[in-house]
Amino acid sequence: MHDPTFISLSHPSIDYVPIYYEILHSLDTHSSFNPSLNYHRVLEFLLIFLVNLNDSIIPSSLYEHVILSADKPDVEIDKFFIRNNASIPNSHYNLFIYLLSFIKEILRQNSSLHPEDLIKYFSSSFVRPKDGFRRQCDSKTIEQFLLKFIKK
Repeated sequence: MHDPTFISLSHPSIDYVPIYYEILHSLDTHSSFNPSLNYHRVLEFLLIFLVNLNDSIIPSSLYEHVILSADKPDVEIDKFFIRNNASIPNSHYNLFIYLLSFIKEILRQNSSLHPEDLIKYFSSSFVRPKDGFRRQCDSKTIEQFLLKFIKK
């Protein structure tokens, strides 16, 4: 994860645009990915897509709930989502579960990756504030919240 070319969300390289088009084409046509496709670029593409959605996976309206729940020992997926059921569309809940499974699979397949490192890349996709400006101190808190689900 310390490889500088692993994932670049702030300024994806123009060099990767052909790869992004290849990924997009495979998704649009439901065709298999090229086996030689670099998984770093697939992750980057997914993250760019998720970050550019209108709202985060856990709706922005629940940002403070996530911050306040992060240090509670009883934070569990079911409890958090049951308490906030009215604020979370089913599609967001499903995406949350799918992405957790996806991240767990990445970690299972790549023993050199650490959950703490990987979740940093995904945290802004999972939850972000309404105004888009996350306080720096909240980043670690959100990562702690998400890690509880990853390590479960």
